[in-house]
Amino acid sequence: MNAEEIALRLRQWRKSIEKTQIEFAELAGISITIIRKCEGGKSIPGGQSLIAFSKTGVNLHWLLTGVGEMTAPGEPVDLRPFLLRLRALEEQMVELDDEKCSAILDGLSARIQEARKMAELERKIIAIRKKMDGEE
Repeated sequence: MNAEEIALRLRQWRKSIEKTQIEFAELAGISITIIRKCEGGKSIPGGQSLIAFSKTGVNLHWLLTGVGEMTAPGEPVDLRPFLLRLRALEEQMVELDDEKCSAILDGLSARIQEARKMAELERKIIAIRKKMDGEE
């Protein structure tokens, strides 16, 4: 995960929904300082920032990896139940070097991508079953 690439995608998303940085910060419910740091490539968004960004309709997988659609599919996912777990992971990673943190984040990203692919396959199977049963 590269802070500069995420910064470019975040800026691209914000502009696509026609928001200034201040308007975007208000929409996301996050400080303008965080928006500026993330869009400036000075930091990779943490768990709280990602949750805030998801409120604007951005596809977090696309934001972090550049893969998939820019807009989040369907109903936004409520990530608040996972916030404590994300914070705990963040605390554990603080003492690790950048290379290990990057490897962990790459692994997490890969797992998320796998889960998304599985969810898409499940949706396709359900659609095929409905079609075969004449429910369409």
